[in-house]
Order: sequence, then C-alpha cells, then structure tokens
Amino acid sequence: MVTEKKLFNKSMDAIRELVAYVKACLAIGGIPQTYTHYGGFFRRFEIDGYLGILVKCYGRAEYLHGEWIFAPESDKEWSELVNTLSQMVGDWRYILEKYGNLVSTEEALREKLPFLPKKMIEELAKMPILYVQKCQYCTV
Repeated sequence: MVTEKKLFNKSMDAIRELVAYVKACLAIGGIPQTYTHYGGFFRRFEIDGYLGILVKCYGRAEYLHGEWIFAPESDKEWSELVNTLSQMVGDWRYILEKYGNLVSTEEALREKLPFLPKKMIEELAKMPILYVQKCQYCTV
C-alpha cells in the first residue's frame, strides 16, 4: 500500500487536507487514525523544518491509502494541532470539531475518492469493518 507524502507551506492548507481525508474516510465507513510520532520512541515526524502527521483509514485502507501531511514546524497553528493530537485518542473528532467547516463531505469525496462511484461509497459506508463469522465449535 502506497502512502503519499504531501508538504504544505501554510498550515491551513495542511489542515484542510487532513479534514478532507478524515471526512472521506468516515464517508466510506472507515475509522480515521492519526499518528504524530513513532510509537514507543516519541520521536516526532520531521523533515527539514516540517512537522508531520501520518493519517490512515482503518478498515478501508484498500480504498483510501494513508497520507503523510507536513507543514512548517514554525507555523504555530500546525505545531499546536500536532501537539494536541499527540495527546488524544479519538482525535478525528477534535479535528472535525475545530476545523470541520473547511471542507464539505462532498468536496472531500471528490478530492480523495474521485474513482469510486457514489453507489459504491454508499455500500462501503454500510459494510462492517470487521466481518464476524460464527464459530462452528462454539456453544454460545
């Protein structure tokens, strides 16, 4: 699975990209997850003065690949967002609460999933993320 890397010079462009990804992921029934540092090491994602967030769509990654989103570390709004997300669980709710008005769900789907027909998006949204099969050896 290819993870795309995107560098932005303005924090609001990067935040808009993040919001579009979160909305597209939710629209197809996935669970957006953000990562702000390497697990266990607490080393932030940095490239030449840019601070990054890795965003993935759990349960629908085959339709919406992960993205690395970078913006200047010197940009106060971006740095604050990265620091806030590093301390949260369920952080996609915070992203939408604070910045959700930057992109509509329709815009996000057009940008992120232009190849998926509307009918398929609707079907994906209804599908469970994990398929549960009845165990033939279970008595419950």
